[in-house]
Amino acid sequence: MCWGTLGTVRPFPNFHAERDVVEIQAALDSKDVVTLVRILTNRTNAQRQAIADAFEELTQKDGGIRDATSNQCTAEQDGDGRHQQLSEGPEQRGRRGSRRLGPPGLP
Repeated sequence: MCWGTLGTVRPFPNFHAERDVVEIQAALDSKDVVTLVRILTNRTNAQRQAIADAFEELTQKDGGIRDATSNQCTAEQDGDGRHQQLSEGPEQRGRRGSRRLGPPGLP
């Protein structure tokens, strides 16, 4: 496997979904957005989906991690829904449409 062909997010070494869930719960309790962003942006989509499944199992909450992060971080959010996008899979993002990533004014 060639690392240059995997995209920008590499699989996190020594990944343990349960350990990430514990860290995420602590970050939600203390409203530590930096920790949430650090964890969720350094995991592949498959790893984030495993975290979401483990979160539902460990917390017994039907809404899962998306509802927990939405409820806890609304005050910290800057209005563009970034935290929700991090927990979504590509099929959910595809339905919503793509966002342009370049600077304003460019096609």
